[in-house]
Amino acid sequence: MIRKILIAAALIGMSASAYAVPKLQVGNGAAGDWAWDTATETWITTGDGSLLLTALESAFYQDSTLAFLVVSAVPSSELDPFNFSITGTEGMVDSGYGEPEFSSNNDLGDHGIFGTYFEVYQLNFAGLSLGTVCNVQPGSEGDCTSGYSLDLGFTVGSIAEGVDGLHFDLYTTNDGAYGDGLYRFAPFSHDAGYRVPEPATLALFGLGLIGFGLGRRRKS
Repeated sequence: MIRKILIAAALIGMSASAYAVPKLQVGNGAAGDWAWDTATETWITTGDGSLLLTALESAFYQDSTLAFLVVSAVPSSELDPFNFSITGTEGMVDSGYGEPEFSSNNDLGDHGIFGTYFEVYQLNFAGLSLGTVCNVQPGSEGDCTSGYSLDLGFTVGSIAEGVDGLHFDLYTTNDGAYGDGLYRFAPFSHDAGYRVPEPATLALFGLGLIGFGLGRRRKS
């Protein structure tokens, strides 16, 4: 009887964790062509658009409402390999090669991306009204709770040859100040990334433009 109770409790715990809303998430925004990569369990886009950031109330340390978005080059690159701009943040607070100034047993290095060139942008959830945030992983959309959300617009101006794309991470720190210890981070399954469009995709796009041009010519 005790064994059955323990098994039932374990199953309940598993089901609860499987459908829990992560404390911090980076996901598909309101604009842009996003797709879920089942191999890496990551939201991926190949174009400019918006980036959805969500946070539970409990994601913040004490009364801090600051968070930090890390944009990093994949694969590793020592030089500044990308031209990236984003709206809705309080500006860039750090950039360079290596890994950002966080210290934790569960640090950025666990992603296997660093050291590489990175940029860190500061966000502020202060002033936002508590709303409803949901699990962005496909199949878990019905799992929601109270929290904050930001939809930030971004543009990738250019990426150097040899860099396949960008990776996005979301963090909070112990006292809300950058470089003072990692507190929460977006888990691996709820990160997002930008990938350089493959030549085949660009070729199809070019053919589409040619066809569009011919169609307009015939019509005129």
